[in-house]
Amino acid sequence: MTSDTSIKAKRKDGKGHSSEDDQGEFPEALHRLNTSASASDKILVAGRFVQLSSSDKTFSTFEANKLLTDQGVKLTNASQAVSNAQASKRVFKVGKRFRLSQTGEDYVKQLIGD
Repeated sequence: MTSDTSIKAKRKDGKGHSSEDDQGEFPEALHRLNTSASASDKILVAGRFVQLSSSDKTFSTFEANKLLTDQGVKLTNASQAVSNAQASKRVFKVGKRFRLSQTGEDYVKQLIGD
């Protein structure tokens, strides 16, 4: 299968080589979320996977939401979910895009059981 959702998140190591993310594939991480996870929690997990595969280590609301919708997860208001995550200091703005803060990274690891 060659859809976007089957691509494993990649990151560069110190030598510029890509390696698979420790969390495995996005669908698996999404599956590990508690069924009562908020929209902000879901967008944070999706944003982390987009960020890991992005050259500038950022994500957009559109990209994170697309990753979710490709898995059948529809958020009522993805922009509000990102705003809520920003208000809780789990993401911050980088130009017109977003990046998870260290607090956000730690929170996502807790959410998906890492």
